[in-house]
Amino acid sequence: GGYVFSIKMVGNLAYVVGDRGLHIIKYGGPDKPELVGHYYSNTRIRAVDVRGSVAYLGARYLLIMDVSDPGSATEISR
Repeated sequence: GGYVFSIKMVGNLAYVVGDRGLHIIKYGGPDKPELVGHYYSNTRIRAVDVRGSVAYLGARYLLIMDVSDPGSATEISR
């Protein structure tokens, strides 16, 4: 469960943020979504933008993530 606040599509990857953090989903069609990575946060993330291999997440602060390997998103800075 949980709420989704924002989705950013980049190619076939959907970067989905909400009250459970960041989920990276490979979209292969309506019947073939696949969770490829996640980053759980203790705060609601309300906005997402992705530029290259960096995701910018808006919460009570700006959270910057390295998403070059979608299966292992890592925090760069907050």
